[in-house]
Amino acid sequence: MIFILALLPCAVLGTQKFIETPVYTEVNPGGSVRLPCQVESMKGECRWEKDGVPVGLYPGKYEMRGQAGDQLQQGAVNSGDCGLDILGASIEYDNGVWQCQVTASDFKQRDTLISEGAQLVVRAPPSNVMIKTNSQPVTDKITGRAGNQLHMECESSGGNPAPTLTWYLAGQPLTAQQAQENIRTGEGTWKAISRVSLPVSRQDHKAELRCEASHEALIENLVTYSQLDILYPPRAEASPSKEGVLSEGDSVSLSCVTDSNPPATITWRKQGGNMLTSQPSFTIQSVSKDSAGQYECVAENILGLSEPSTVMIKVKYSPVILSVTPTSELSSTTGEQIRLSCSAEGSPSPSYTWLQQLPSGEVLVRGYERDLVIERLDYEHQGEFVCGAKNAVGEVQSKPVKVQVRGAPSVSKLTVATEVVVKAGDDANLEVEFCSNPEPRQRWRIGQVGGVGQEETVVLSPNQRHGRFIVDNSIPIPGKHCYIGILRILGANPDDSRDYILELENDLGVDRHAVKLVVIQSPVSQELFVAVVVGGTMTFLIISLCVICLIKAGRCCGSNADAETNNKKGSLHHDIAAGSDKTDVESCHSSQSSQVGPGHTILPPDALYGTVEKKKNTSAEHIFNDSKEKLRPDLLPTFSRSGSPNNGNGHFDTLPIRPTTYNDLQFPKLSNCGSMKKKKARSQGINCQISTNQYGYINYLNPENNLSTFVSNKTYE
Repeated sequence: MIFILALLPCAVLGTQKFIETPVYTEVNPGGSVRLPCQVESMKGECRWEKDGVPVGLYPGKYEMRGQAGDQLQQGAVNSGDCGLDILGASIEYDNGVWQCQVTASDFKQRDTLISEGAQLVVRAPPSNVMIKTNSQPVTDKITGRAGNQLHMECESSGGNPAPTLTWYLAGQPLTAQQAQENIRTGEGTWKAISRVSLPVSRQDHKAELRCEASHEALIENLVTYSQLDILYPPRAEASPSKEGVLSEGDSVSLSCVTDSNPPATITWRKQGGNMLTSQPSFTIQSVSKDSAGQYECVAENILGLSEPSTVMIKVKYSPVILSVTPTSELSSTTGEQIRLSCSAEGSPSPSYTWLQQLPSGEVLVRGYERDLVIERLDYEHQGEFVCGAKNAVGEVQSKPVKVQVRGAPSVSKLTVATEVVVKAGDDANLEVEFCSNPEPRQRWRIGQVGGVGQEETVVLSPNQRHGRFIVDNSIPIPGKHCYIGILRILGANPDDSRDYILELENDLGVDRHAVKLVVIQSPVSQELFVAVVVGGTMTFLIISLCVICLIKAGRCCGSNADAETNNKKGSLHHDIAAGSDKTDVESCHSSQSSQVGPGHTILPPDALYGTVEKKKNTSAEHIFNDSKEKLRPDLLPTFSRSGSPNNGNGHFDTLPIRPTTYNDLQFPKLSNCGSMKKKKARSQGINCQISTNQYGYINYLNPENNLSTFVSNKTYE
């Protein structure tokens, strides 16, 4: 019980302990700072240590204002405030680690208190900042090669605490690859180091590199600068003073701008040629077609060569033929393919034209491409071929290429006549143009020659003769392998009218051609022959015009207006009986005509007639198509279609209507009047044709016929 009572005062009073301890604190040089230290139930005495060394109290420097010695002697309660006021802070004396200590309550107690150390920093600005490479300060420039990395350090000393270092490149912040390193020195200051690895390129050349040190004790940051000197290979860029196409005689300057470090030397060349100059620019005073081409500029320094930079100089000039193949002559066989090639240069690029000059001097255009391809060679391709090149400046032609054609004989079908017409007694010349290389062997087949019982087949070669038939030597056509074969017939007569065949043969083939000779017996002069032809033609045209007019007026061959005229001339059967041999050709009613009187037949209105020689007592007046439309039974519905309304006396009788017959049903009047032949559409009226002989020529000169009465006996539908 007594023991418990003895301990009771201690329990009531409590054990001393820290309520507040000193912490990290900074102070500017010469300033004042308080390091706090508060103790609960404090019985012991306060002590302070700096860096493990006790520090005494000195008025005006180190003071503990919360606890006065006189207060303790008078029995005042201890407040427990052990805070230390440091006046006139100095980095030399005050910068360090401070600890607050409290002694035990009495010698029997073990309640001594010691706080954790607290750093008191007396601020000091850094004295310098610098950039180093390879641990050496940079005095001028930082040199590096494009594509490599630069390893650099920024260092600042004398600061307390350590300053913060920041990198800048061309005004833009850089991020350091490593954390800043801070090293404490013996003077109580710090050395700060920041390291960076920078990949550089040609774009970084002459860029500004900056390092800044920032600190609370500095009014302005400490800054250091350096310039990058980046080495890189050259680049070249060439340009002309004039753009576009130049004309001959113009001047132009070419310039080459390089970008390199160190500076590069320049070389100008024309593509494929030697060096022109080493100057950055040069001038071509008077350009020509030889000046045209590609120029290149190349720069070189210790790091290598640049890529060539080119300038294309274009000069307008007339075309120039570079080559033509084959060069001078080409020989080939008919039917084969040949190719002629031409190459030309010019500015602007030329267009091509292939020309062929015939031996006659005529010029033909054969093609417009660089290559002329003839798929099937023929004799018409024989001659000289010229390649022409043309542009806006001018034109030029190549030397001619001679084309020789070899092949079988070939008759010029487009130029050779197939028929020759002569008058009896005249000489006939049958000419055939043909081409052949080599020259062919010729034979003219004359045919049967001689009187009755003495006929013989005659075949003649050049320079041979048989009676009136002569074959001359062929006449060469200058400049090409073509000839004219000639057969002459002296004093031709109608018996000579037939085909004469020319046969041609060489080692490469054969060909043949027939010429038809027509001999016309002509007792009259040529002037009369021409006059008859012209007169006959004019007469035919006049008659045709009259017929057309009559048809349009409705007054031709069977109109009602002709009724009185027919009455005046007499009945129709009298005209027929007078000897007008009119034949029903394609009659509309020839199969259904009936006899009105003895020997009288109704003629259809659309018959065509050919006149023959009249009897002496026949009237000179010719009646063409005297039939009348009003006589057609199919136009008179009250009459029988099988009978004629004509009674033979020139009058019309009303006939009884008969029953419909089988023919009426099978051949109605709208079915071409019963004819199964398709009827051609034509106008009714006169349709006369002039006859021709078997050779297609008008026989005006036949002495057996009088021209005044000559009419064709040939009828045309």
